[in-house]
Amino acid sequence: KSEETDAEINQLKNKLKCLMQQHQEDESKWVTSRTVETELRGDLANVKHVRTRLEHALKTSKENLAKANEEISKLEIEVKELKASKAQAQSDKAQALQRA
Repeated sequence: KSEETDAEINQLKNKLKCLMQQHQEDESKWVTSRTVETELRGDLANVKHVRTRLEHALKTSKENLAKANEEISKLEIEVKELKASKAQAQSDKAQALQRA
């Protein structure tokens, strides 16, 4: 019976050794997952920050584009007025030359 008890003790020791090894592996995996989670949270914070900056840049670009379009419209009107003024001046000049 002593040999059977020794065998059972050795078997229990082996099971305990396996369980402890499994526990260490599980704990290592848990630590790794926590590390990855922390890194991902940091990445997410960075992505949110970049997104906010890009949204602001896009808003500013849209505002600048709207201002530029407004300026273009004003310049187009000014060019039309100048062309009309030039045409009128040429017409006036032609009439003046005919009278002379």
